[in-house]
Amino acid sequence: MSANLYFYTAEDRQQQLHQLVDCLLGLIPLLEQYPELSDKLAAYRSGQKRALELLELGFRQEELTALGRSIPDLFYRHREWEPPAEQLPDGRWKDPDWFAEIEEKLKPVLKVAEQLASIGYY
Repeated sequence: MSANLYFYTAEDRQQQLHQLVDCLLGLIPLLEQYPELSDKLAAYRSGQKRALELLELGFRQEELTALGRSIPDLFYRHREWEPPAEQLPDGRWKDPDWFAEIEEKLKPVLKVAEQLASIGYY
């Protein structure tokens, strides 16, 4: 076993579950403002509900892994994917405000979901 391998503790997991709930509290109301993204809302609400249940009832790694994997990305980020862009009057391109706002709330959700799905890190 490598000395650089860290396995998440039960306390780490509780903190991660709390983080997921908090991050989803920021993301869900924002997504509710965009009807075109509403097809993902159920998964985020379900993930939030499940995280709260696991905090209350306790958890096993299999449940954390399933929860982490159940949290979807809003965008299909394949190898050639590029974020949406809008052209400014001066000809430059930038991320639309709606995308930047959602990405700011989505990234922490996906990060915590990834942590929950893994047992630790190197």
